[in-house]
Amino acid sequence: MSRIFKVLLSFCLVFCLLPSYAFAANTTYELDELGMSIELPSDHVVFTRDIKANDPNLSAYGLTKDGLSSLMQERSIYLNAWDEDINYEIIVTMLDSPFEDYNQFSDTSLSAFVSALDTEYAGLGITMIRSEFYQHSQAKFAKIYISQPNNGETAYGLQYHTVYDGKAINITLQSYSGKIDSSKEAVLKKIVDTVHFD
Repeated sequence: MSRIFKVLLSFCLVFCLLPSYAFAANTTYELDELGMSIELPSDHVVFTRDIKANDPNLSAYGLTKDGLSSLMQERSIYLNAWDEDINYEIIVTMLDSPFEDYNQFSDTSLSAFVSALDTEYAGLGITMIRSEFYQHSQAKFAKIYISQPNNGETAYGLQYHTVYDGKAINITLQSYSGKIDSSKEAVLKKIVDTVHFD
């Protein structure tokens, strides 16, 4: 009887600790100007617009507070992160939109908007490979696969694009280790699924 009790107690401890372990594996970032929060794995290097001048990651990556702040302002970046091995970068951008919310549109209507994005991207030297839609718990996203020239090679990206509360928001994974494979897709989907709009 004592042995069965110990085994059951062990299972209970494991299951009780699992949620706290999963929670500890992510860090939540509040992006007030976007009216949203997002979680990233705790082992990622992450910068938001409230960069501290003494952040040790600045010097570790040869960056300065002023230089990174200027880049983020210039490119409408609100969060910039990369994994430990710099296989990919996660970038969150936002611009004002003439639309209020993609949830108000059918997939057919959104297909027309995404086609218009194709022309805009081409003007920036970005190729839209394909797109599909993804229904998040609060927002409807266009999931867009892209590529662009990068120092004589081709860089690949996957972008979740939405309009929510009059803001056009992009959450993009830029790959530095080849095409977007299923593992990178899973990383970005997991991050996008943590997004919470106020």
